[in-house]
This record gives sequence, structure tokens and C-alpha cells, in this order.
Amino acid sequence: MRRIIIRGLDPKYSGLVTATRGWTIRLSFTELESILANQENLDKQMSKVSQKDQEKALFTKKSTSWPR
Repeated sequence: MRRIIIRGLDPKYSGLVTATRGWTIRLSFTELESILANQENLDKQMSKVSQKDQEKALFTKKSTSWPR
């Protein structure tokens, strides 16, 4: 079942899948769920940071184009 779940993950989780393949221990479903939830939370946080950076860059670009 774990293999089916891991192979069915979205391509954005390929780094996580590659990392878990090298582990010598087998993950329980609870551990796998926890790792995936943590990864999803990290992705959400990173997307928020990216959006804020983009908004800041757009604002900075617009504000510098005004004549002084």
C-alpha cells in the first residue's frame, strides 16, 4: 500500500519520494501521513512567501517608474 501511495503522488513530491527510497527503515502509514502533511504545509508557506515577494517586486517596480 505504501508503494501505491508514494507512486501516486504529484510530481512536486519527487524529491520526497527519492529521499524516502534511500531509507533503510519502512515507514508506517502514520509516519508517511505525517511526512506528507509536513511537506504540504511547507509548500503552502513557501507559496505565501513567493507571492509576497512578487507583490513587493511589483510594487517596487511601479513606485520607481514614477517621475520625481
